[in-house]
Amino acid sequence: MIISAFSALGISGKKDKLNFPLDSTHNKQWLMDSAASNHMTSNENGLYNVRKYMGNQHIWVANGDNLLILSIGNLGSYFKNIFVSPKLSTSLLSVGQMVENDSEIHFDRHGCCVQDQVSGKVIA
Repeated sequence: MIISAFSALGISGKKDKLNFPLDSTHNKQWLMDSAASNHMTSNENGLYNVRKYMGNQHIWVANGDNLLILSIGNLGSYFKNIFVSPKLSTSLLSVGQMVENDSEIHFDRHGCCVQDQVSGKVIA
């Protein structure tokens, strides 16, 4: 479903699982998550503008564990401030973070469309 919406970004996958074709070391699936507060992944591979995280937030996961955020980076021009925490088992794209960053996300039976609210430009 989400495959067609992200094809413009070079993202592919099956149903709700996304693959970013960045390099052989970052062949990891990304999931759209409406409950995630931020985009997050377990490694810096494929990210740019990576910098050490200086904040005091942690990532709380479903089993109650508290994971450290070591760095943050960007993936493309629209996916910014991605948290990097090595113990994460899944990479997540936060629906909420996209909306906070002036994107609209429209879901239908064929997939989804991400659009910049200000310019109207289709992101994916």
